[in-house]
Amino acid sequence: MFNLVAERMVSPMMVDEDMALVQSIAQGNVCRPYTWSELQKIILTLLQAKVSAYTERDSTEIGSSSKKSIKYIEVSIEEMPLPPFTLQRLCELLSENDTRHYDTLDKFLRALEKSVSVVSPCIDPALLGESLSSSSLPS
Repeated sequence: MFNLVAERMVSPMMVDEDMALVQSIAQGNVCRPYTWSELQKIILTLLQAKVSAYTERDSTEIGSSSKKSIKYIEVSIEEMPLPPFTLQRLCELLSENDTRHYDTLDKFLRALEKSVSVVSPCIDPALLGESLSSSSLPS
């Protein structure tokens, strides 16, 4: 699980920095100077943190359907050669602190699944910024 973040040592301070970046993207700002591969690691790290927060809050273990959903989300993100068209929505979901709309882990994971199930990449230079748009687009 979390193949892309296995080598990335994550401290609470890094999660805070990652969250600030994801919140910025959620608000429609560019994600300069990060590459898509760096952003993938950040997204997967925050996914792990959100899943942990849900399980700690509810004092429950992750069920088999949730494990399958998490695996699907991870693999989908890992295999994307470019950011998804839904990058901004994905970042919104990961940066939301209130659980009003997604009060259970399963509901939250279903929303994430929808965000990563897209086939169109995001190629909007205004959102991606210089490092993602110019270095990652196929020729």
